[in-house]
Amino acid sequence: RDLQAVNGRLEIKPSRVQQGEIVTVGQGTLALTPQGGLTGEIRLTVAGMEKLVAALGLDHAMARASQSAADRILPGLNLDRLLGPRGNAALAVAGVSMLGQPAELEGRKAVMLPLRFAGFDVFLGPLQVGRMQPLF
Repeated sequence: RDLQAVNGRLEIKPSRVQQGEIVTVGQGTLALTPQGGLTGEIRLTVAGMEKLVAALGLDHAMARASQSAADRILPGLNLDRLLGPRGNAALAVAGVSMLGQPAELEGRKAVMLPLRFAGFDVFLGPLQVGRMQPLF
């Protein structure tokens, strides 16, 4: 609360996080809203996007949205059967990758995306990937 009261900012210098095959480097600035949410942006460079998409469940969300669209256009078309077991994950990775900029991280193909905080909503590019609780 004290940090928010004086319009303080948290500057994130280039930081590296790795979980399994997912490697992320990010930097940016965050601030607190009067309600205890975060505002600001961290520019992320992500290698292992396919694993991150699966971890966030974006492949399943993409599958539902794609099948819903297909049902309206071509009822009875089963995208899971057409695309195969990893097809929706590949579509989700391609979709998320198109929202960012191609990059390289530690010799691997990567994507640079903004991780944006808007109050309690969290966005990766334009996709909402979460909602957080107040910090105070």
